[in-house]
Parts: sequence; C-alpha cells; structure tokens
Amino acid sequence: IDQDFEFLKSYKNLKKLTILIPSDTSSIKGLKMISFVSKNLEELDLDISYSDENIGNGSSTIKYICKKFKKLKKLKLKISRNESFEDSEKSNITFFRKTGEKWEYNKDGPRPFELDLKIISRLKDLKQFGFRQKYNDEMGFKIINPISITKLKKLKTLNIKNGKFSSNDLEIINKLTTGER
Repeated sequence: IDQDFEFLKSYKNLKKLTILIPSDTSSIKGLKMISFVSKNLEELDLDISYSDENIGNGSSTIKYICKKFKKLKKLKLKISRNESFEDSEKSNITFFRKTGEKWEYNKDGPRPFELDLKIISRLKDLKQFGFRQKYNDEMGFKIINPISITKLKKLKTLNIKNGKFSSNDLEIINKLTTGER
C-alpha cells in the first residue's frame, strides 16, 4: 500500500529513484506514495499498474509528479492496466473479458490511457522523457497535446512508441525544434 513507502521521507537529499510496483499484488494508488519523496528529485523511473477502473490514477500521478518535482531532469514512466486481455490473431480480435469489449487485433482499445504532453511540458529542466506500457496492456495509450513537447527547451531524448505521433504533428514539431535543438 502507499503508506509502505513512508520511509522515503527520511531521504531528504534523494536525487534518483526507481520504483517498480508488481502489478499482481499492488493496491498502490500512487499519489500518496509519491508524496513521501523529496521535491529535490532529479531522476524518476516509475513502473506502476492499475486496475481498469482505476487507470485514471495514472493521470493523477503524472499531474502530481509534474507539480511537485520541478527539478526533474529524467522521467521514465510505465503506466499500465493489470488486467488480462485475450487476443486472436486468426479472427483479428482483442477481447477484454471483464467488460466484454472487442476491438481490432494489434490496435489500441476503445479506452486507451491518455498521456497529456502539456502536463509533462511543465518540467522545464527535463532532458530525458520516456513513456511506455507493459506488453500485455492491450488497451494501449494515446498522446494528447503532442506539440506541447516543444516547450521543453532542454529536452534531448524522447522515448515513446513509434506511431503515437501523427505525421502532421511530427512535421510541426520538426519545424519548431529545427536549429540548435
């Protein structure tokens, strides 16, 4: 549970933190756990999973991270659902037994996780940013406000799955960042 991480309060000078939460045993919501970490953190690698009905906690956790850790230089997030999906390559369908939803195999589901890059762009010192999901989260994710990433003047490395940016967005990003960046 989140309170198990209260010991992090004692690390006032903590600069780098990696937290890997097992998806099958966790009842961590994220916000309370992160609140125990010093605001001077410079590198955060967070791997956390939520049940489908609580996937919104992932967005809340990202908002809280971007609000609290203004000195972050490296941020690596892995936010997924800890649910089971069934795939059928033969019938070209992915099935979510819990809700009965079906969608085309190897495509994002009807309710993908939404990664808002406008929120990430609040981290003005960010040099590296990565986002991904566990291989078994078949709902996938989509990017909101992709052009906002250009506000991060110090950003050198962006690691997000291919195909999540549209060609048009990539052209705009290229025009805005061509030059010294």
